[in-house]
Amino acid sequence: MKRLVCMALVLCMMFATLPAFAENGAEDVLLKVKGKINVPKELTEFNYSENMYNDGILRYDFTWHTEDYDKELYVSSDKDGEIVSYNYYEQMDYSSDRTLIGYTLSDARPLAEEFINEVFPQFDTWGMDMLSFENETSSYNGRYKTFTFTFARKYLPYNVESNAVTVRIRATKDKMYVQSMSASLDNGEEIFKGGEMEVTNELTEKDYIEKLPIDFYYARDYSGKEETVSLFYSVNKGFVSLIDKEILTQIYFDRYADKGFAEESVTMDAAMGNLNRNEALTKEEIAELENMAGLVGVESVIKELKAIELLKIADDMKLESTYTNKQNDKYFVRFTLQNEEKTTNVTYRGETGEVTSLYTYYKHDNEAECKVMDEEKVKAVAEKLAGKKIDETKINFNDTESMGTMNAVRLVNGIKYPGNSINATYNKERDEVTRYSLEWDEDVSDFPKPDEAMGFEKAEAVMLEIAPLYKTLVKTEKGYLPAISIEKNVTINAVTGEELYGYTKDKVAYTDIDSHWAKEYINVLWEHDIYIEGDKFTPDEAINQADMITLFSACRDNGVIPIGWEKEQVVLYAFENGYIEGKEPDKLMTRREAFKTMVEILGYGSVAEFDIYKSSYTDLEAMGSAEILKAMGVLIGDTARPDDNLTYAEAAVMVYRYLSK
Repeated sequence: MKRLVCMALVLCMMFATLPAFAENGAEDVLLKVKGKINVPKELTEFNYSENMYNDGILRYDFTWHTEDYDKELYVSSDKDGEIVSYNYYEQMDYSSDRTLIGYTLSDARPLAEEFINEVFPQFDTWGMDMLSFENETSSYNGRYKTFTFTFARKYLPYNVESNAVTVRIRATKDKMYVQSMSASLDNGEEIFKGGEMEVTNELTEKDYIEKLPIDFYYARDYSGKEETVSLFYSVNKGFVSLIDKEILTQIYFDRYADKGFAEESVTMDAAMGNLNRNEALTKEEIAELENMAGLVGVESVIKELKAIELLKIADDMKLESTYTNKQNDKYFVRFTLQNEEKTTNVTYRGETGEVTSLYTYYKHDNEAECKVMDEEKVKAVAEKLAGKKIDETKINFNDTESMGTMNAVRLVNGIKYPGNSINATYNKERDEVTRYSLEWDEDVSDFPKPDEAMGFEKAEAVMLEIAPLYKTLVKTEKGYLPAISIEKNVTINAVTGEELYGYTKDKVAYTDIDSHWAKEYINVLWEHDIYIEGDKFTPDEAINQADMITLFSACRDNGVIPIGWEKEQVVLYAFENGYIEGKEPDKLMTRREAFKTMVEILGYGSVAEFDIYKSSYTDLEAMGSAEILKAMGVLIGDTARPDDNLTYAEAAVMVYRYLSK
């Protein structure tokens, strides 16, 4: 009888009736995984599942956690113990106040690199086949920072397409640790062959554009304050062969499949030798291996279902996937059977084989013979419904197994406008048009004219500056082949040259604070994504209402202003939340007004109105907001200078002091 999982090696039992599973048992895989990662000792609870899919590809999911789940570690691997994903969760106190985090990208990167070296020892940092640092980003949510590092696979001098590892580091005020890792790494042998091919062509940007031309079209533009229709150029990421200049079609690999690292990967003996932190399997791990090994096998359940005539489980139905998991100390097994006609999904209790759910769906509605789509007949239906609008379109027909579709894209000034179209769907089995849609702007007179566009040559230069060419090895039906590509799909406004969805107000370092007394405070806020856009902070200038709200709002959990908001949006947000009484985005703010606004943003506005305060300042009468801020440590000293304008530097220091308290 076939079983879903293989018996743990610790029991010294292997079943020959498990040909779908890996040659390595669950214990073997677990030992290899534990040889590469550190499982914290407090994670005493353990469970795992084995999942088979796509013609026998196995995935192992291991989970360690505390009894109350306040800490949890999840690791997923392939059948050879190569780690594909890693996630560590630790419950945080979300009721605590926002705070500044002392760790930076430069602190986190060594931790990410150390983790990469431990998990993927088969890659030589300085060799031909390596994981090379690609980029880094950071984000801040008020209680912790997240640092994200991407390591791309390189087989010099090529990039290896879609092969990369991403590591995320979490930093709180007290510590820093690896939060997650995701890896997509393919078979080494194919990559080596591709990287050693003799390249006969040195292709240029012109060669790339010739094979993957620039598209020119109208589209709705939502990047401004009002929705408009603009002209756009776009070029798509593709792959042009360095061998024969032909376009290559990428085949995406399964990251759980055998990756070809067997010769260099850690053996079980080596893994056991490396367990300096986890010297052996725990009793909880052994117990879980035993439990999983004793579950009822999928084949025995399939045999019982086939015996029930009305279920119509045909002999040609193939086992496509299995998944085993534990819920409330009970084991459930799910599997899928499929043939050309239908798919059946089944769930059963792993301990008993009792089926708890079964669902079958057919790929086609009935057995009627499919008709051949008559394109003119479908077009005639669209003409009757849309009238002469059809004459302003470019028509494309698409014929599939069970249906045919007509897509007629509108032409405006001779340029495609995909946002306007006439569509019809023809059901072959029923010989009828079953769907029709019309999207049509009545007035297109204000659309920009084609001669307003910058032209293809200039557009090419702009787009390839945004996404330059690089050499890469891309997986095809013939294995990995050398090619050139661009970093991403690029779309630009054909008139202005601005990238669509490409945020242009980048976070840049300030150039006017090097010798300023508040430099340290301003830079720390900048590191935490609390900043004013642009390379000038103008620390000694009076701050306006909009920028003051942008900085002050970072002190409150739900008050962070999204980067890119216009001043009017910022002030409207503050007005609607009761932080300010008047909407004057460019108004220069006095310190008195700033005290009141900050206290409102912090949620203490009503408390500041109580008639209970005595003044602790020599130049200010009793003022609740000023006294509250002084008690918090936001304001210091005996003078408040209430009628002076608040400077950008002073606003930054107030935020810094609040978040550092």
